[in-house]
Amino acid sequence: MKAYKPRNEVSYDDIRALLGVLSGEQNASKGILTTTSDFPPRLISDPFITPFLPTRLLDDPA
Repeated sequence: MKAYKPRNEVSYDDIRALLGVLSGEQNASKGILTTTSDFPPRLISDPFITPFLPTRLLDDPA
C-alpha cells in the first residue's frame, strides 16, 4: 500500500514484484495492490505486465 503524495506513484518494480509472486504461487489467482496515490501512466503497455491484464491484475483508474 502506498499513501498519497504528489508524484508518488506505485513503481513498476513494485508491480512487477507482485506479478513475480503470482507467477511463483500456483494457488494464487490474483494479487491486490492498493494505493491512495496513482499507478504509472504506461502501465497497460508494459510488455511484462500486459499478459496479466485484466484477469490477474486489474488497472482500474476509477
